[in-house]
Amino acid sequence: MREIYERQHNLDAEHDVATRWAVCYGLEAVKREALDHFDYDMLTPWGARIATVEIKCRNASYLSMIERGGYMISANRYNNQLIPEQKKGVPVLLLVGIAGAVYILPIRRAAPLVSVVGGRTVQTRDKYDVEQVVYIPWEWFTKLVERG
Repeated sequence: MREIYERQHNLDAEHDVATRWAVCYGLEAVKREALDHFDYDMLTPWGARIATVEIKCRNASYLSMIERGGYMISANRYNNQLIPEQKKGVPVLLLVGIAGAVYILPIRRAAPLVSVVGGRTVQTRDKYDVEQVVYIPWEWFTKLVERG
């Protein structure tokens, strides 16, 4: 089994992204169990689940690279978890927190993305860091507009 690298600061950043998105829509962000495939469920005030979200928080220094080449995510995660979950009827969203902003991608059955070998190639932590990945065009994401 793969070692868990997620630390409290990662969980805090995810919570911030989830809460910011939920507040914009009058929802409650509820953290899912540890080691679940997804991070949060979004619930209405009466407790109905209206979305499941996967959250990724990235260092601001990666933004220009992502804008040019697309958002990289594990091909396994995208094709074998996000897409099948979306088919079950509950919307699945990928939320990316980067450079102080939140970007949203509703996962829909779209044209298959081409997978290539990628991932963390510098300071590899374990054998799972280099794997098949897909690059999602950044223009598919929408920036969250927060009320202020």
